[in-house]
Amino acid sequence: MGSRCPVFPRTFPSTGDRGLTAIAQVLTQGVQRPGDLADRYGGEEFILILPRTSLRTATYVCQLILHQLKDLQIPHQGSQVNDPLTLSIGIATVVSQATFTSTWLLGRADTALYQAKAQGRNRMIASTEVLPKGY
Repeated sequence: MGSRCPVFPRTFPSTGDRGLTAIAQVLTQGVQRPGDLADRYGGEEFILILPRTSLRTATYVCQLILHQLKDLQIPHQGSQVNDPLTLSIGIATVVSQATFTSTWLLGRADTALYQAKAQGRNRMIASTEVLPKGY
């Protein structure tokens, strides 16, 4: 599979973290090319970095991840949002000859993620920017 996921091999001790482990495994399966990376980004947030990937391809990868997680039917007991466990995904891509920072691109993905959560979760929202030269 070619993925490098330094955080995922850890075992998560609590029952609630079994869902996080399952998500980590699904994400790891989604990153297949050299240079692709899946990692835990926060408490319940993960990041996929897919360099030199079009919006179309990134969307396809994320759709596969959503379907794989849905097929697992992981119980999400006590959730007021979804049962079984689901994902919300924010996608950010950039087409640019200009220099931009990873912080800037991550901010775009984060905004898209929170839009997905606000629109009902279990979905993905994409943000694509075309930056002029010299941005």
